[in-house]
Amino acid sequence: MTRWNAWVYRRVDSVHPLVGERGRRRQSLDCLPTPDPALAFHPEERGFTSPHDLRGQIMVPLAYIKKEPLREFDARGPDGSILPVLGAADTTRYGVAMVRSELMRTNSHVPDGLLPLIEEIVGPARDEKSLSDVDKLVASGCWLGRVRADPRVFEGNDAGELLRMLVGRFLLIGLIDSQRAGSRQVLKYSYDWHVEGLPPQHFFLSLKVALGWSRRTIEVPLEAASAAASYHLEFQTPPEARCTLLRLPGESGPDSLFDDSRKPVTHVHGHYDQQPEENGELVVDLPFRGIRMTATVAAAFSFLTTLLALVLPGAEAVWRSEPEGPATVLLVAPAVLLALVASRGESALVREPMNILRFAVLSSAVSLFLVAASLVGELQDGWLQTLWWGVTVWNGILFTALLIGRQISEKTTLDLA
Repeated sequence: MTRWNAWVYRRVDSVHPLVGERGRRRQSLDCLPTPDPALAFHPEERGFTSPHDLRGQIMVPLAYIKKEPLREFDARGPDGSILPVLGAADTTRYGVAMVRSELMRTNSHVPDGLLPLIEEIVGPARDEKSLSDVDKLVASGCWLGRVRADPRVFEGNDAGELLRMLVGRFLLIGLIDSQRAGSRQVLKYSYDWHVEGLPPQHFFLSLKVALGWSRRTIEVPLEAASAAASYHLEFQTPPEARCTLLRLPGESGPDSLFDDSRKPVTHVHGHYDQQPEENGELVVDLPFRGIRMTATVAAAFSFLTTLLALVLPGAEAVWRSEPEGPATVLLVAPAVLLALVASRGESALVREPMNILRFAVLSSAVSLFLVAASLVGELQDGWLQTLWWGVTVWNGILFTALLIGRQISEKTTLDLA
């Protein structure tokens, strides 16, 4: 039933980060569902010898999904219509039947006491169940400290591996018209996804990413990578970020396991006989356009404004003799800068670096406000020059750091090691 490589030619796993830690995961299956009467949804049709006799629906396994609520779940058939999927009760029943079928390959019967335990493991509830508990059951027959089965029933079959899968996941099963079975088609499903794999973002690493000196590496869990003849991972880069590398685990061959094109949509593909233990790798940074450019312009404007006022002959005296004009410009500029960096919501992938850049723009705006206040308030000599030089040095350092970051981030080569 789940030998996907034989009938799923291509599986596209598309990751769409949204605001904060929210995302959207979409999968599409280019497949040829098997017209097997044994997969008929109605039990009375499963004994038919010919698929032409079927009148109801055929069950199509889509993927093993983590046992957690599927928020905003949507499934579509080849014509764009809603694709029905089985509920928890049916999914549990068929999961138990799959494990039982594996056990019957090497056993004349399945002990009656074992079936309720299998149903408990396969069922939707996740309390007190873990992969280590299943390992103990398969190895010694013990479940939560009690002997529940003879471990020899798991020898020579794949029931143990199936239980290891079903303890934390359930088999998502869709239903299609039996007349469509046997023809190539595309089935799709999607659900809200919590952005996973985010490493702890230390301040200095966030600072380097904000300045353009470094990039952020994130793990992307691969969903059903081995459940197709060809697995494709696609990443839709949010507008405030830039993807510099998307990579699948494994060795390069005829497959394209990495994409460093820096395009808004990056795409890699590979083939896996077994689900890889490693996750995919995503490397992102902040493009110069957007808030990094705003921070650079703000620092440059503040730096040059105060520097020229200090070094040009007579400039300081002119500003102090007629402070209304310069003060007006220096008060309007911060308002414009703050409007440009107002938070509009961004993905958690780059939230910390963007907040640092917002602070940088804020510091440039505040520094201009302080210069304007020193003119209007007629700050005394010595204090005024100290303030202006402090503003100049701070914005000069910030401008230089951002300028260096632009040169680093725009390099065309990327270390893939």
